[in-house]
Amino acid sequence: GGEGFMRPPFHTEEKFTIKHALSIPDLLGAKSAADGECSNRREARMGFPYSWEYDRINSRWYRLRSSKSIGTPCLSFLFHTTLNDITWSSSRDITQTFAEGTDEHVAPGLYEVIISNWQLEKEVESPEGRTGNLFEYVKKNGSPNCNDESSFEWDINDATHII
Repeated sequence: GGEGFMRPPFHTEEKFTIKHALSIPDLLGAKSAADGECSNRREARMGFPYSWEYDRINSRWYRLRSSKSIGTPCLSFLFHTTLNDITWSSSRDITQTFAEGTDEHVAPGLYEVIISNWQLEKEVESPEGRTGNLFEYVKKNGSPNCNDESSFEWDINDATHII
């Protein structure tokens, strides 16, 4: 085992709550099961009959219907049904800790952190408008986690570090 510290990436006044799993679930089993289901959905072409598009004139998102299924509705393994039976500790409010800029000590384990009323920031834009390309977005934000430009295949597990 080891230990770590959690700190918000910015000074914030949002409400933070944290709880931890009382035992470590089988994350590798959940990942394997989720990957299998995703593969089956891809082979069956079970996508969405719509996409979300941005209307620049009205500054609003809208649902654009499509005559064919696009994308693959795969979920991160963190949301797989095999993990539904996790027993959690009671939630603890750590808002004051973060408001003071103090780190929160965490032991090894699986944690659920809820940030309430987090204000979303304006989407990153390129000179041509909205940045719809993941890699372009990553370049502008300097993330080291999703910067492989050699693959344009989206893998839902690329976002696990964000979750």
